[in-house]
Amino acid sequence: MADEWYKDGLRFRCLPGCTACCREKGVVFLTVEDLERIRAFLGDEAFRGFEAKLGSVFGCRVIPTEEFGGCPMLGEGGCTINGAKPAQCRSFPFWRKHVGSEAAWAQVQKRCPGVGVGEVHPADEIKRAVMSSPI
Repeated sequence: MADEWYKDGLRFRCLPGCTACCREKGVVFLTVEDLERIRAFLGDEAFRGFEAKLGSVFGCRVIPTEEFGGCPMLGEGGCTINGAKPAQCRSFPFWRKHVGSEAAWAQVQKRCPGVGVGEVHPADEIKRAVMSSPI
């Protein structure tokens, strides 16, 4: 079983002010629920501005991070939509590609200073996070 290697859990703590994950290149896939939560958080007028920044990948709405040099929702004080953070962001670093093997986890640890520190997240919590993420 692929998840046997982390059966005793994994250490992770999101470090205040870090935002390293927000500066990575790629896209943030948005679920329908994410879009509804963000619209309610921002309000209709601000949501239209947010929506103008979105792209599409495989028919899914995404926040493209490459053309903005990181997530366009990252402000001076951190995530400007933190109160409605997308599922992909909330589940970081517990994504399939990161917890698929010890080697993959070691790679994400090189990019994220919170991986390997802090409290131990039990395997069942990690599995729930993996299942909640669109990637």
